[in-house]
Amino acid sequence: MAHASSWLLARIAGAGLRLRQRHREPSGHARCCTLGMTQENQDTRQSDLGFDRVRAHTAPMVNVRIDRQTDGALRQARSSREHATARLAELDREWDIDRALMAFAGTVGGAAFLAGLFRNRKWFLLVGPQLAFLIAHAAIGWCPPVALFRRLGFRTRQEIDSERQALHAAPSLPA
Repeated sequence: MAHASSWLLARIAGAGLRLRQRHREPSGHARCCTLGMTQENQDTRQSDLGFDRVRAHTAPMVNVRIDRQTDGALRQARSSREHATARLAELDREWDIDRALMAFAGTVGGAAFLAGLFRNRKWFLLVGPQLAFLIAHAAIGWCPPVALFRRLGFRTRQEIDSERQALHAAPSLPA
């Protein structure tokens, strides 16, 4: 059993390394930027975010939708100091995708564990995939729940911090 789990971890880590190397191509991240942005703005968005494993594994349409929502929120926040202050407070309360994934894994894993203890031992089988999802997310930045959370609008910590920096950089807004 220990040999099989170490073999699986080595395979996942190796796949993550290959994926990271493949996605570091200069044009590999451009597909994640909004369609209406100029090339200069796309380059700025890419350099602001750096390499983001979750964005690299997210469908381009989802990234475009998230970027458009972010741009809309920035435009509204830049209209007045009150909007900017309110938006910064919202960003302080916003859950990033890693936090949502941890809460989801803890909830589902805990529920499966309790159901296995008090109902049927077959519920323990649900804990294994949850652990595999967490290992895959740590190694390569993707697991099946991430696709769902991205479609629900959860953003990465880098995306949230990038919006916060853009708000702070705007003239006459709170520092």
